[in-house]
Amino acid sequence: MQHITLSHELLEAIESDHLMLVLVESPLASSTIEGLIKNKKFARACLRDCLSRGEAPYASHLLYAQEGILNDDIAEERALGIHAGLIWGKNAKKTVVYTDLGISSGMERGIQRAIKEGREIEYRTLGFELTVSQDEIELEKLRQKVEKALKLEDDPTNNVMKKAKAKI
Repeated sequence: MQHITLSHELLEAIESDHLMLVLVESPLASSTIEGLIKNKKFARACLRDCLSRGEAPYASHLLYAQEGILNDDIAEERALGIHAGLIWGKNAKKTVVYTDLGISSGMERGIQRAIKEGREIEYRTLGFELTVSQDEIELEKLRQKVEKALKLEDDPTNNVMKKAKAKI
């Protein structure tokens, strides 16, 4: 647990550094499991790239699409996640668009919102190809199977979908 003590000491040393808040745009949804895994790995690499540049990145599509939060395969929940990310984005100084995998419809909405709000947009590439192993595919299939079995989207404690549908 020495790393925890050291991390606190390092935090004290860098707390005065000002990190620019940036909203990250990268694709997430995919018609294939391999594509979904690749997009998640790519988004995490984008966050790491931002951090290495002295930025404080936010990627709502990675946060909200996690198991037990929102289901990206349910239209109402996907819309709510995009909306929440765009609302958060109002605090960002810049929208950073990573284009290695193309520009998805969700990314395009983020770009248009940045234009509408007068936020700077920067286009970037990471410049490397991500691979997806068969083990990663099998793990994602199992995760999806478990999530479906638990029926998280039908959980009576999950009012997200009910509230979103009520507004339509």
